[in-house]
Amino acid sequence: MSGPSISSGGAITVDPDELRAAAQRTDAAAGMMTDAADCLLVAAGIIESACAVGIAADGNELAVRARRATGDGRALATDLRNAAIIYEITELRLALQQPGADADALHQRIRHLFSGFSATSYLGTLQSDALIAQWRSRDSRSTIGQVFRGAGPFGATAVAALWALQGIVHATGRGRIAAGTSLAGPSPAVTVTQTRLPEPAKAPVSLTDAFSRIPNSAGDARIRIEKYEMADGENRFAVYVTGTREDTPTEAFDGESNLQLYFGAQSASSVAVAEAMRQAGVQPGDSIINYGYSQGAMITEYLAMDPRYQVEGQYTLGGPVEGEMGADTLHVAVRHDDDPVVLLADGGFAGQNGSGDSMVIRDTAHPEVTPEDASIPGHSLERYLQTTRWADGSEDPRMDAVRQQLAELARAQRVTAYEFGAEREARP
Repeated sequence: MSGPSISSGGAITVDPDELRAAAQRTDAAAGMMTDAADCLLVAAGIIESACAVGIAADGNELAVRARRATGDGRALATDLRNAAIIYEITELRLALQQPGADADALHQRIRHLFSGFSATSYLGTLQSDALIAQWRSRDSRSTIGQVFRGAGPFGATAVAALWALQGIVHATGRGRIAAGTSLAGPSPAVTVTQTRLPEPAKAPVSLTDAFSRIPNSAGDARIRIEKYEMADGENRFAVYVTGTREDTPTEAFDGESNLQLYFGAQSASSVAVAEAMRQAGVQPGDSIINYGYSQGAMITEYLAMDPRYQVEGQYTLGGPVEGEMGADTLHVAVRHDDDPVVLLADGGFAGQNGSGDSMVIRDTAHPEVTPEDASIPGHSLERYLQTTRWADGSEDPRMDAVRQQLAELARAQRVTAYEFGAEREARP
């Protein structure tokens, strides 16, 4: 296991320009080896003329080795340049899959890159295909291994089911939500009530502090909304949405809502969030930041694409879908490689999603082989909070955007917290 990491997201995390720079340095080193070989040959000739034949032979052997190293260096430089081309072509091929892509311009750039590829374009395409397949399967490798270990004698069957599920998700195009998409269908009847009186609060001081405010106890709260009254008179809001709860006849955040949301339909839980926002005073045009876990992540991904609001931040833990964010939205997705729920997003979007500071925070929650694997610890909220604690302590400069967003909330003159419960109304 490689441990926790922060990246800008997407399929390609290697900078092609860095590979080209490495190729230039390798070429320069190979040139120096050529000069060294020439000097050794001259020296060997001088030594041989002085009748020191054995020493001259050693000099000739060193020259041969230097020339061999030169050839190896030139070959390595060529491989680095080819790799840079393949990575860049792969980025462009994935960009072709994005909504609104300029196919003609992208194909033209791909053809231009292939003209500088030292091997055949067919081989280059195969290598690009392998990179894409590796990215698509990234989320599944740890999960499938964990399920195989945790399921005991049923491991092979469970793995086969997971592979089939991932294949269906990819074939049907599920998991990624195009910009401008909204939940469809009728609105289920749901009752939303405040579970406690509004109370003063403070802005979160860290990513973990923010995610810890997602309702996740045995109480009635499912949604938390914080109102930030700024010095300039603007109101900002933070919306926290829970994950799936136990199936009961009145539970709004149940398995039925999960399925409806994943297939793009309104659910009792999504209607509940909209009503809670209304009761908390959120109005069109207001600035909001969302924090969602699991089912709550699905709801907030759609909310983040709602043009009625100015969505400054969209933060998710273990999200089964990824919405296409606008350039003004900081999108932070926290994912565990051994979380099967993350498989449903099919890798998310190929490129960076959201503002230029957006990121994906990854880790393997439970790398050890223990009976606990059967409980799928990779999707545990507590395990996710362990990952965000690591991110809070990270010196990665991308975390500065998160800290800055929280610092802006801390300047509010007044913060009020609301918590809401939600129940399905009796069905006819």
